Amino acid sequence: HPDGRVVVEDRARATWHLIPAHAIDWIETAGSAQVRVHCGEETYLWRRSLSGVEQELAPRGFLRVHRSYVVNTARIS
Repeated sequence: HPDGRVVVEDRARATWHLIPAHAIDWIETAGSAQVRVHCGEETYLWRRSLSGVEQELAPRGFLRVHRSYVVNTARIS
């Protein structure tokens, strides 16, 4: 999304969310072609590959730190 938000389809709840990229803490794989997006205490199940998510979010400060995890570098302490 051009304004820095990410459109996430939450498969678990059958809803769509527009999430500011800076609000995402980390993302992990959650099965075949799905990832779990962690935003504070909220989580969303998104039907995307982790490599696709990595490519989309890398310009916004996200880094793949493991084959199963992408993190928001602003959240690393």
